[in-house]
Amino acid sequence: MTSRSNAAMQNGVILDACQVLNLFASRRMDEILHALDGPAYVSEHAATTEALWVGTGRRGEPNSEYEVVDLAPTIARGYLRVIRPETESELDDFVRLATLMDDGEAMAGALAFHRALVVGTDDRRAIGVFQRLSPPIRTIGTCAIVHTWASRAGAMPTELCGIVTDIRRRARFLPPAGEALREWWNAALVAA
Repeated sequence: MTSRSNAAMQNGVILDACQVLNLFASRRMDEILHALDGPAYVSEHAATTEALWVGTGRRGEPNSEYEVVDLAPTIARGYLRVIRPETESELDDFVRLATLMDDGEAMAGALAFHRALVVGTDDRRAIGVFQRLSPPIRTIGTCAIVHTWASRAGAMPTELCGIVTDIRRRARFLPPAGEALREWWNAALVAA
């Protein structure tokens, strides 16, 4: 990988597919993305092939509730922008990263590396690889994004509880071990 300028949140954050699912599952994606310091992006790959639905079970199973992820309104309102690789270097780095992690994280990482973006991911393997690059790619997890929104919005405990409950239930997200905001997240789940 070639050199690039230091990533800054003001340049924006590119969400991997799992974070798109987590934020969509919150039912408050627009508000949460609006609270970030810069624009939010998603790769065309993640938006069209990976972040497809959220729900409480599996599609087609009895007693399952699921919702197709429709990002079009969020994109139309300007809270999320879809991007794709535009250079051979971005594609080459995607291929290299894809040997080390899933395609969604690899695409986000390649685009972040070349465009000085922060990667929104909770994937520990990807985070480890991104930290070892020179220069490293900065990352932000779901807990930190929701915490930023909650702080800036002055979210009431019951409101925050509803959001983290929806993310847990509909996207099946649990903060990973070692997550700095894990205690905050777990406290928010029982705050109502």
